[in-house]
Amino acid sequence: MALRETGIVLLQGPPGTGKTSTLLGLLSAQYSYLKKIGDRRKIMICAPSNAAIDHITKRIRSEGLVDGEGKRIHPKVLRLGIV
Repeated sequence: MALRETGIVLLQGPPGTGKTSTLLGLLSAQYSYLKKIGDRRKIMICAPSNAAIDHITKRIRSEGLVDGEGKRIHPKVLRLGIV
């Protein structure tokens, strides 16, 4: 299950299989849901490499997420780690 209230979700697979696109879709749904219910919790994304986090961060900043009405939204993104 990819969306749930508690726990951890693991998304893995070989390069080029759509993990980042899938992640952006899941983040869009979760972010929109949290906004809709007025929940101010943060969403944390972890990856096994700096390159993976850089790629995800770049995609979120450039493309943004899609809200429930199909509009592009650009949430605040904080990238932590050794660069």
